[in-house]
Amino acid sequence: MSVIDTLTDDNINDIISEVEKKYTIDMVNHPPHYKKYPIEVKEIIRLAVNEVYGDDGYNAYCFGNEIKYRMRAGLKDKDKILEDISKANFYMNERR
Repeated sequence: MSVIDTLTDDNINDIISEVEKKYTIDMVNHPPHYKKYPIEVKEIIRLAVNEVYGDDGYNAYCFGNEIKYRMRAGLKDKDKILEDISKANFYMNERR
């Protein structure tokens, strides 16, 4: 009996779900254009602003981004209103 013979609809759905999770682009938490360097851009920003402005530097950066995404939600691209709100929530949750 081969692996293919043991597949059921549930197994196939589980496999498809795992593949989708692995290959789905997460434009809110980990956009691919921010992952072109050895560490994500947000981590570079965290290190830089905390170095210059102290431990609250990154929190201030996140707060500013949260405001930006909430205020522009639906204005820049009406189709991306949920993405903008999700990005605002991401930055809200990044703050300590």
